[in-house]
Amino acid sequence: MFSIYPVPAIHDIHVITLDFPSEGTRFEIIDASGKLALSVPLTSASSVISVAHIAKGNYIARVISPEKRYGEQKFTVIREY
Repeated sequence: MFSIYPVPAIHDIHVITLDFPSEGTRFEIIDASGKLALSVPLTSASSVISVAHIAKGNYIARVISPEKRYGEQKFTVIREY
């Protein structure tokens, strides 16, 4: 299991996993059409990921490792004007 905050996100999201991720664990963001928008390695149980370059909209975040899938969560990216 994992959690992300803040939701909605503006510039960064914080990713917290319940256990220390094993080698090969990745954080992925999937857009509304099912395309992979971002994939980054996770090397600690607490990470900050920039979403500043991702278009505003609704996404699915997931954490996966070679051994298991941590789950999925919906979130939104917004922009301040």
